[in-house]
Amino acid sequence: MGNNNLCISDRRYLCRSSDLYLCPLSALQGPAALLAQQVEALLASNQPLVKIERTQADGRTHCIAQGYEQVETVTAQPDGLACTWSERRLLVQSMAAKLSAEQGLHTRLKQAQQALSELLVRRQGKAVLLERTQVEQAVAETLVHFRVEGLLLVTVTEQAQEQAVRAYRDRPATTRITRQFSVSSQVQTEALRKASEQLGWRVYATNHAAEKLSLTQAVEAYRDEYLVERNFGRLNAHVCRARRSCHGLGAVVVARLARLDAAGVCRASSVGSARRFPGRTVCGQSQACHDPAHH
Repeated sequence: MGNNNLCISDRRYLCRSSDLYLCPLSALQGPAALLAQQVEALLASNQPLVKIERTQADGRTHCIAQGYEQVETVTAQPDGLACTWSERRLLVQSMAAKLSAEQGLHTRLKQAQQALSELLVRRQGKAVLLERTQVEQAVAETLVHFRVEGLLLVTVTEQAQEQAVRAYRDRPATTRITRQFSVSSQVQTEALRKASEQLGWRVYATNHAAEKLSLTQAVEAYRDEYLVERNFGRLNAHVCRARRSCHGLGAVVVARLARLDAAGVCRASSVGSARRFPGRTVCGQSQACHDPAHH
């Protein structure tokens, strides 16, 4: 089991060495478009989802992930020697990742709608959109910028007004047509639902047998894997708490010394200290050096 994405040559080496692996596939090995097609096909096939649940401290169970499992035949020959093996592909949707992605998606939708509503507002230094093609192009660029293509139904309304222009010298009287545009947007509920179903998915690959490592066991094992970064995070937290404790202790000591000095305790003890350590500074009072000239 590894946290890094193993390329196909690494997985081939492990198989030839009779070793086992469990790793996520990178975007190059499992493109997002291909993953979306696989998830859509599996959801449409009514194949039952395997739910992975955990029991909380209060005894209630909650679903942390769900997924499907597929078996694919992989062939690799990077050095000319072909190697073929069966690889299980685990399509797992994390509920936490889905929730986080949904929040980000809703935020981008609100930002896109706000940007579309202000698209035709005139401001200093902002280009004025006079043609419908310019407005439609600006709308498309806004949707691409916020990555909400296909999720908003945008309507561009055009109003044409005729304005009479009087004749002036050699210029005859004409009629000028001015166009005013307005942009409105609406969230497409069905498209948003389908987009939400595609969030939080990731593909894992393993050559373990299903009898020895089920989908649930694979998810649990990968979630509980040992990560040295977690230890560094805990160590950093302890160091920060220790620093805050030291700073707090120093402030308490300084405050108490100030109160003692105000009460005259330090001034009373400075007499004896001056006898033992002439020329030293005790509680802010400088004692004269032991110099014969002072006698």
